[in-house]
Amino acid sequence: MSAQLEQDDLFSDDSSDQADSNRALALPPLLDEPLAAIWQTPAFAAYCGQDFTLPASGNSGALLFVGLQSPFAGQPHQQRHYDVLSGRQVSATYSMHRLTLQLGVRATYLPVLFHRESPDGYFPIVVSTEAGRHFLRSQLTLFQSTVRALEPSAVVVCSRLASILIRSYCWLHWPLSWDEALGTYRDQAAGTPFFFADDFSGNAHSLDAGSLGRLAWQLRQALGLPAPIPLPWQ
Repeated sequence: MSAQLEQDDLFSDDSSDQADSNRALALPPLLDEPLAAIWQTPAFAAYCGQDFTLPASGNSGALLFVGLQSPFAGQPHQQRHYDVLSGRQVSATYSMHRLTLQLGVRATYLPVLFHRESPDGYFPIVVSTEAGRHFLRSQLTLFQSTVRALEPSAVVVCSRLASILIRSYCWLHWPLSWDEALGTYRDQAAGTPFFFADDFSGNAHSLDAGSLGRLAWQLRQALGLPAPIPLPWQ
């Protein structure tokens, strides 16, 4: 099997030897109706010029990478439900692939926001009004419930703006507690470890070897994993 196929398989939702802990969870039944209700809210009409978009499925119990938006943000004609694998080149960057290969675990991807508009020029308009801020918070609430439905083994937030939206008192303000032994945060309700890697998404943002190694070490401690799998370039 080629290295590319091995990388693809880590982000796939096919059942395998990890089927018990990594089940494919269909996301449209969870999100289509509440997102449609948000998009049909008259107060949000100014921000809903394009349809929402979301992953077709996610790997339940897997390592969850969280980004700001769909990998197809800014592409208005993309279908509503996208295969995470088809957006791999954007949503699952080189650093993400290296990390999942080192850990030998399956992964999945979820955005914190579901609108299609790219943030450049759009966010300043949305956050400038109370209705726009409520529009974003409504999406963040659905993101939070979806994460809890996925029951990830750990969460890696790989966007600076996504980190702000998750942690800030002004936005979602996810209830997190600091774990001194692990050196990161945990969800106060589920105990899920959260790692905030900030600029860890997009083709221009790959973690340096030292930062990636530290994150891999922390994840191994959090997940109770053995020593890293040797990679071909090591």
